[in-house]
Amino acid sequence: MKKALILLSAVLLAAAMAIPSLAEFPLEDFTIPDAGVHFAFNGDAKDEGGALTGELVGDPTFVEGRDGTANGAVYLDDNEQYIFLGKNVDAESYTASFWAKVEDNTEHVFLCSSMLGSIRIIHDGGVVVGNTINGVVDNLSEYAAPRDEWVNLTFVYANEAMDIYSNGELVGSLSGALPLPFTLLGNEASEQKGWQSFPFLTLDDAYFFGRAFSADEVMDLYNQTKDGAAYTAAAGGETAPAAAQADSAALPAGTVIYYENFDDKTGTDTDSTLASLGWTKMEDFKEHTAVLSIEDGHLHIDNLEETVGSSNDSYAQIFTSDEFKKYAEGDYSYQYTATYRDAGNTYRYVSLLCNYDGFNNYNTVDVRFRGDGYNQVRNGDNWIHYSDEEMPMGDHSDEGMAHTVFGLDFDENAYALKDVTFTVRDEMSKEK
Repeated sequence: MKKALILLSAVLLAAAMAIPSLAEFPLEDFTIPDAGVHFAFNGDAKDEGGALTGELVGDPTFVEGRDGTANGAVYLDDNEQYIFLGKNVDAESYTASFWAKVEDNTEHVFLCSSMLGSIRIIHDGGVVVGNTINGVVDNLSEYAAPRDEWVNLTFVYANEAMDIYSNGELVGSLSGALPLPFTLLGNEASEQKGWQSFPFLTLDDAYFFGRAFSADEVMDLYNQTKDGAAYTAAAGGETAPAAAQADSAALPAGTVIYYENFDDKTGTDTDSTLASLGWTKMEDFKEHTAVLSIEDGHLHIDNLEETVGSSNDSYAQIFTSDEFKKYAEGDYSYQYTATYRDAGNTYRYVSLLCNYDGFNNYNTVDVRFRGDGYNQVRNGDNWIHYSDEEMPMGDHSDEGMAHTVFGLDFDENAYALKDVTFTVRDEMSKEK
């Protein structure tokens, strides 16, 4: 890709970088966590990791996400709508990635903005992707994002240069110093520019990292998220090296110890599937009856009685208890994405079972087909359930998970999550 070279006056650049933020938008200093910031826009503007929450200004509308999730994306179509973050990020390099859909529009359309500049999905002339360093230069790429369809745009900034990726592929490069615009998402505001646009923009997911991704990491982010799943790679982009796996204390915070997206795996039956994955069939508790296969980058689990006859709870082992124990002695999290297709009854579920504290106490977080769930611990032969007050997955009122997460009026007989794709993230902390 040919890079556009832009020569800037040092005096002009210094003047631009010294522009103070206006009183209307006081900024707080903010450091992006090692694991990044992820706005899923599932009915709110919260970072999924809990680092911050954006303020929805002008009443933008929540619409169906790109994976069909109800209220899984935010739509901005008014010039006074934006998402206020109000943060100042001092990072020498960064990565900003957006799943976005924009309508044909002759106005400027902003993905993120600040007093110092902005990243735009539509720039001057209502055509191409670019950025602006306020008071210095409007940078235009040669790439135009598609209209009225979802696209993953990733912007990687380092050494006063920005590479632009579309669906994991490099499509342009721009030059010039631009601190991460982290005041607003989805639009400009009169407090910053003196004017605003009608964006006609939908955002599904937005990710921010305080470092520059490699080209391989950008492609990995696209591949992981293209079907609606959340991105789970570690800060630093590395999985745990073999030497570090022997001692969890040696692992940098955010290191991924295991990741599987099934894209390069094959399997037409249970045995070939497990062999491809490197997993082990577990039958210490019960006979394994589920039929496993891999198709189109998805693991399929069929344990219906019309398929297998008499079915049992079926387990496949990823780590042995001893292998996972060294990780469970510290803080960790796991995450998986699932879609329920059918079940013999409404309280069936799929889950991960973990030796969660390193002392042979096993934990599961289970989302049932009917939209509720529960959290339980197995110690020896005992299964201990947390109460609904402690773990509101099982609360069937309007305060419970079925209503607040899935928007359901709970019905114990309803197959409410049929063909619904959802992500479960479980965080384990010694302190919390």
